[in-house]
Amino acid sequence: MCYQDPKAAFRWLEAAFGFEPLFVLLDGDGCERARKAGAEILQEPQNQFYGDRTYRARDPEGHIWTFGVTEKKMTPQEWDKASGLTTKKRLE
Repeated sequence: MCYQDPKAAFRWLEAAFGFEPLFVLLDGDGCERARKAGAEILQEPQNQFYGDRTYRARDPEGHIWTFGVTEKKMTPQEWDKASGLTTKKRLE
C-alpha cells in the first residue's frame, strides 16, 4: 500500500481495523532497523520514473510490502518522457 502520509494512514489503520504492528519498516535510516527486525529487503529505496521513492520488503511471515513516498509530482506526459512508455486512459 502506498499513502501520501504513511504515518497518518498507519494510525488510521490501527484505529479503524485494529491493526497491531509487529514492526514498522522505514526508508533511509530506518531500512537497517527493518533488517534487524527480521525483514528481508527485496528492493532498496529507489527513485522511480513517475516521481515516487519506493522500496520493497518481505516480513517474517512472507508478506511482501511496498512503501513509497511522492518525491516529485509528475504528469502522465512527464512519466512518458522519463520512461519512454506511453500512458493511456483506456486500452484499445
